[in-house]
Amino acid sequence: MKFVHIADLHMGQSFQSASFGGRFGSIKRQAIKENLRKVIEFCNEKSIDFLLMAGDCIEADYIQVNDLFDLKYLFEQLIKTRVIMIAGNHDPAIIMRSKIRTLQWPKHVYMVDKDYEYIEFLDENMGFFCSSWQNNNEVNFDYELLDKTLKDAKVSQVIGVIHGDVYSDHGYMHLDKNRLLNSKLNYIALGHIHKADLFNGKMAYPGSLEPLDFSETGDHGFIVGSLDTSGIRIQHIQQMIHPMKVHKFDVSPFTSGMEILDAIKRELEDFDTNDMLRLILIGEMDLTLNLLEGLIHGDWSSIANPSISYLEVVDQTRRALDIDQIYEEHKEDIIGYFIQALQDKGLGDKAHQEALELGIKLLLNEVK
Repeated sequence: MKFVHIADLHMGQSFQSASFGGRFGSIKRQAIKENLRKVIEFCNEKSIDFLLMAGDCIEADYIQVNDLFDLKYLFEQLIKTRVIMIAGNHDPAIIMRSKIRTLQWPKHVYMVDKDYEYIEFLDENMGFFCSSWQNNNEVNFDYELLDKTLKDAKVSQVIGVIHGDVYSDHGYMHLDKNRLLNSKLNYIALGHIHKADLFNGKMAYPGSLEPLDFSETGDHGFIVGSLDTSGIRIQHIQQMIHPMKVHKFDVSPFTSGMEILDAIKRELEDFDTNDMLRLILIGEMDLTLNLLEGLIHGDWSSIANPSISYLEVVDQTRRALDIDQIYEEHKEDIIGYFIQALQDKGLGDKAHQEALELGIKLLLNEVK
């Protein structure tokens, strides 16, 4: 039996609080659907038996009817794959019933809206122990029910599909990692954590299918697995439409706004056209970020295009010291004497310059 395991699509996400909201928020919403389309194409190409969707597949508070019709359309493209879809804390069953159940879904799609449901497929010798959130309040996992279900199962292979947290014991459904790994479940398909993590080859978070903000850098995609009498085998497949990347760039060597902008353009050559990049400026810079933005009329896309999909710039620079101005203001005090003394010795190397700047900063703090 072959399966694909995904989670945390958050289809319909508004991205209102994201730094890339607005126009690119719409692009990112579409990217989630396009990524799911690729998963479904993979299922068809590889003759996958089951697509496991481990919660937070939709963003229930924001999803629109057209999003649900798109989801239904994509499910209809599956040739032989059956879908097992549970509810998470962002798409709890109480909302799933009112929104998702209004549509007629394909017969091969099983939407679990009970708190616990066991689905068995005798033809595949497969069972699925599913847990769905009823609302977005904290819940506990019923291990006794799991043990009883496994004991009474008519099939020899059972997968758990659960939305919860194996890392933290507060805030969301806490899961006992060792208890699950030591259970008779053949595989545990988890959702909730947006970073992929595999445990002993028997349990996994696939992570969010498409990275959703700049805290979600690194690989994203889905789990593909196979299960037979010889055991379970799983692999994480990287698949992103718009990867999220964060990169620090030292602007200290540059002296003018145009020079910095040209340097940024060169730096962007190392990134791909689909990347979403947060570029963090570090080092010392005489200009403020406002002045830099003024040179491009506040539109960083004019710098990024066509190198990457999206660029935002964050200023973490320090203001460079204007030594000449400081000397003019402090000719007759210890700061002026210090500057004069070091300049008389020459400033030919970097270490000498750094010593001068450090000394000035310390003395300025003393004067304050």
